[in-house]
Amino acid sequence: MVALASAQAQDTLLLESPIQTHVADTLPAKIKFMGYRVQIYYGGNDRNAKNEANRRANRANVWFGEHKVYTFFQSPHWKCQVGNFRTRREAEQLLNEMRDNGRFPGAVIVRAKVVMSRHDYEASLRNDTITSINAAVRDTTACR
Repeated sequence: MVALASAQAQDTLLLESPIQTHVADTLPAKIKFMGYRVQIYYGGNDRNAKNEANRRANRANVWFGEHKVYTFFQSPHWKCQVGNFRTRREAEQLLNEMRDNGRFPGAVIVRAKVVMSRHDYEASLRNDTITSINAAVRDTTACR
């Protein structure tokens, strides 16, 4: 998918392939795909479970307002999930932030159908690509 330049051109961090560029040009404004969310509540099917799911959603909106919060009933459970992430690594960043701040200690990462804007999806691809390239450069440097 992404090629690393030879040792002479290690200062080049990102080489986009023509296929990646073409695919990005054809993406719709909103993209739906199987991704990841952080689940902060998983309860029963009664009114108390619904109220607790809504309480946690309200807290998540206050503490992590930059991420979309979803509260829904998936028979037979009320659930509350936070975020739309393309990769598990991105979801882990939010989960670690929650744990570091003592928020939602029982939170877990779950697979979910997520919706992202084209802009956010492309930014996630770029960040993941740069992270992979930087790791490869570190590994190459460590082997010397």
